[in-house]
Amino acid sequence: MYLETLQQIARTKSVSALLMGAGEYGFSFLAQSRRTPGLRVAAVYARRVERGVAAFRHAGLPEGAIRICDNLAKAQAALATGKVVVSDDALMLMQLPIDIVVESTGAPEAAALHADSALRNGKHVAMVSKDPTRSSGRCSIAGRKPPDWCILRWTVTSRAC
Repeated sequence: MYLETLQQIARTKSVSALLMGAGEYGFSFLAQSRRTPGLRVAAVYARRVERGVAAFRHAGLPEGAIRICDNLAKAQAALATGKVVVSDDALMLMQLPIDIVVESTGAPEAAALHADSALRNGKHVAMVSKDPTRSSGRCSIAGRKPPDWCILRWTVTSRAC
């Protein structure tokens, strides 16, 4: 019964995702997403844009379906025409009309920054990067208040143990 419900939802609603990081996990996630009804990875953040393009190509997208964008207007225009976006500007990508940010850069400080920006832009967040909460200590040492989600994640993790 639940499987039928999930399949029905996937046929009627699609979730648009922004993938942060085009490493091993990013390649795998992107390839699997192409076979997951109801999930569309609309954009990829990669420090080296050629790596993001390679991830989309590995997942089976033709070169013509991929746009490298360096500003919000170009990225929005690409998405409006059904293209996918690759950029090295993580914070710009957070402003796109997406539902969820999948954080898989593997860099704790970047993961904390990305999650904070995603939440501030009204996005859901799936954390794949390991141990982003340890960066909250560094934020405090540097005199900056850690993002609230870091504290929340710590609390939830602590209760689960």
